Amino acid sequence: MAFVIRFDSKKSFDELVSALLADVGEKPLMIDDLPAKFDSWESYKAEVESHVGPSGFILFALMNHGAWIKKVQIQKKYCGS
Repeated sequence: MAFVIRFDSKKSFDELVSALLADVGEKPLMIDDLPAKFDSWESYKAEVESHVGPSGFILFALMNHGAWIKKVQIQKKYCGS
């Protein structure tokens, strides 16, 4: 099952990415590394929750799709109206 969410915006792609990263931070939370650092659920939970941005989201990973998109020769297209 795949979900597609679309929001129209007058901002450029770079402006949208900057705004999103300003909300969730620019460094992903390495969730797999955290359990070994905390002795209790409460301390683990507090650490994870400290990374929640004002929108309620956490950045867990950054993916640069550019390499594989170029490999399969997908061309960028503007899909706006």
